[in-house]
This record gives sequence, structure tokens and C-alpha cells, in this order.
Amino acid sequence: MDSKIYNKIMRWCARKEYSRQDILQKLVHLGYSHEDASTIVALLVENNFIDDYRYAKACANDKFHHNKWGYRKIACMLKMHGIEDPVILEALESIGADEYMQLLRKELKKKRKTIKTGTPEEIRAKLHRFATGRGFDSDIVYLAMIDLE
Repeated sequence: MDSKIYNKIMRWCARKEYSRQDILQKLVHLGYSHEDASTIVALLVENNFIDDYRYAKACANDKFHHNKWGYRKIACMLKMHGIEDPVILEALESIGADEYMQLLRKELKKKRKTIKTGTPEEIRAKLHRFATGRGFDSDIVYLAMIDLE
């Protein structure tokens, strides 16, 4: 194993959270064999530089608070980064249900102000499409829209 690349990846991981899959892909892209890349990733995990749970929790928190994403979109993004389902569920549970509904209502109110024309049904459909596009579940969106009326 090349200690130079290990130290480089270690510095990357000290600055920002990465998933195992992210680092593995970076190493393979840099020209390392899958075996060598897996060995380096295993060492990084062993030394706690990579932790998929920590990564998932940080990403879920960031995407929820900064991008205003719902559970579905966050889960899909984490899945694309190779995070396993139980870890995804734990990360999503770290977002409180009250905080989740509060954000959804706030975003729906903000979006409602930007919709200028349309019948009430059209407005509700636009709001529903907006919220589901952000990754919020349909039934939760309907509950939040009832509260808006």
C-alpha cells in the first residue's frame, strides 16, 4: 500500500465527510486497483477517518436544513453514495418530525406566495408537485396543505 496516497486521503477525510464508496471511487479513478483501494478504505474506516453513519447523518442534516429536502430525496442521495438502508433510516430519524413538518409548511407558504394565477385545485396541484419534487411524502404534503387552508 502506498502511504503517500493514504496520507492524502486521510487529509481529505479530516476536512470533509466522505462515504466508503466515495473514497473507493476516487482511488479507482486515480488508477489504484480495486483491491488496493479497498485496503486503503478499510484502514481509513479502522482509524475512524471514514464512518458511513457519521457521513449519512451530516448529509441528511445539511440537505434538510440548507437545501430544504424531504426524507425521500435525502434517502435517494444517500443510497447513491452507497449508504445502507439501516444507516439511512438512523440518519433520517435524527431529523425531528416536528421540525420536518414545520419546514414543509414554511416552504409551502413561501411557494404559495410565488403562484400568481390558477384555480384553487391548480394551486394545490402546483404546491403538491413542488413539495414532492423536494422529496416530501405525498401524505405529509396533503396534511401540511390542509393546515395552510
